[in-house]
Amino acid sequence: MADPSGARGGNIPADPMADTVEEAVAPVEQHLKWTKEDEESDAALSAPLMSSLQQVDSIGETMDSAEAAPTPVEKEEDEEYLQKAAQELRSSDSEIVDVGDISSCSREHVDEGLDNDLMKAAEEFKIDFHKRKEQMHRFPASLRSLDSQYTEPRVVAIGPYHHGKPHLLEVEKVKHVAAAQFTHESGRSIEEIYGAVCEVADEARRLYGHDSAVAGISNVDFNPMMFYDACFVLEFLHTISDEHEEQLLSEEALLYFFRSNEEQIICDIMLLENQLPWVVVEALMNFRSVPVQVKMIISRMGKGLTNRKYHIHTGPEETISDLHEEYNPPHLLGLLRFYKISSKISTKVSKNVKIANKISCIIHVFSILNRLKVWLIGAHKEMRIPSAKNKSMKTLGSMSISTGAIELAEIGIKLKASKSGSFTEMAIRKGPLFGELSLTPLVLSATNACLLANMAAFEVCTTSGDLSDDKGTAVCSYLALVSMLMDQKEDVRDLRRKHLVQGELTNQEVFDFFKTLTRHLPVGHSFLLVLTSIEKYQVNRWMWIKVHRFIYKYFKTIATVFSVVGVLVGIFKTLLSLRKHQ
Repeated sequence: MADPSGARGGNIPADPMADTVEEAVAPVEQHLKWTKEDEESDAALSAPLMSSLQQVDSIGETMDSAEAAPTPVEKEEDEEYLQKAAQELRSSDSEIVDVGDISSCSREHVDEGLDNDLMKAAEEFKIDFHKRKEQMHRFPASLRSLDSQYTEPRVVAIGPYHHGKPHLLEVEKVKHVAAAQFTHESGRSIEEIYGAVCEVADEARRLYGHDSAVAGISNVDFNPMMFYDACFVLEFLHTISDEHEEQLLSEEALLYFFRSNEEQIICDIMLLENQLPWVVVEALMNFRSVPVQVKMIISRMGKGLTNRKYHIHTGPEETISDLHEEYNPPHLLGLLRFYKISSKISTKVSKNVKIANKISCIIHVFSILNRLKVWLIGAHKEMRIPSAKNKSMKTLGSMSISTGAIELAEIGIKLKASKSGSFTEMAIRKGPLFGELSLTPLVLSATNACLLANMAAFEVCTTSGDLSDDKGTAVCSYLALVSMLMDQKEDVRDLRRKHLVQGELTNQEVFDFFKTLTRHLPVGHSFLLVLTSIEKYQVNRWMWIKVHRFIYKYFKTIATVFSVVGVLVGIFKTLLSLRKHQ
């Protein structure tokens, strides 16, 4: 009998079972290379690979033991074991190949899909950014610290954002009454009016973006909602602006509802989250026999923000300029803001435009002369040694700014109410002795506070962040300036004396409203210009400011001293006259 060990080292035919094992091991070695090349598949491959290697090691040990003790019974058992192990390796190999195929393809597919998703998201974000001034926005998160009365409707839901809330469901019946009244006054069929809404419904729906509240509403529900909401808004605006109430006697209940809830409905339809797309309003506002003058009504509403004597029912007849007629706002709130940052609304009793043009020409000439003067002074200073005044200009950017109305009065800057009614009219004017800060006065009621908060929120949603865009943050700049003047509660009382703040709210309520609202508003270009002007005033008139501050603080004492001196002088003169007579 030949030695098994010697036979193993000789040139004898290979054992077919060993070939089977080697064939089973080959894929495993190949997959080991794949695991080094692709780190992402380590976790997926480690378990099956380690199991396969352990099986291979056990097979090798079994083969060695079989060579050392080649009994017939053990050899048959070993052959059966090896066949079973080879089958397990083949099955595990097929599983590994599947995992390897997935791993090798997943990176390309995942990367390509991820790139497509990112590109799509970036493109949608870019489109939304360019359409931000047209869209129906949610109230910005940065201003959510305000009370809910500035963010959520109390009486009526307009649009989808608050549609269906339990406390607003009762007014849905009133919307049907308003729609019936609107249809009756128009003299048209309801099919024609409803069809006009359906024609623009898809465009209106796109303006709400990808909001989940809109995505869950089908067109079957969305189109009627737009129709009833538009009829309600237009009928309400027509009612509150119509001086001849007898025209609505056929619907006394509707008239009573509008009149009794007027202030709250005005607040509700001006909430940022309660807006109706302008395309829907525009589609219906000319259907009535007497068209609803929406732009005229909103302009009167805007005047009530800055003029206490002005009321939406009794305002003088106005004509809207061509610029304002051509302007297409995104919604009613956007229209109100547009009127408050513009001063081009004309009235039949307006001032002479020709005189204004002449004045502007004169101002332009003086500005040119002033530039020439500055250039000559600058050229002259370049040839001189820098003076103390020039050195003081270096501190321009490091000085603190007096903020409150009382502090401004101490340094000689007086406050003056502007008559323009535009929030953009704010400026520092320097006189020979005093400075003057002019800005539009404000009538602050609960309703007007709601309008201001939502106009500011609209600017937060639509501003581009460019500081040179003074119109983009005009309302925020105005509110920031008024808030700056209220450094303490006593400043509110001082602003009331100067008729810059009026209205029914208490001094504490006014102070709290402005400080809460302006805490998270963006810094506007107009506001920065005013701050710069105040700082320059402090630098250029530092000597006079010291004198003025001393007089301002001790004015009563100085007045008392002068009065005492006056009395003493009078007594002295009397004594002298008596002595002369003697």
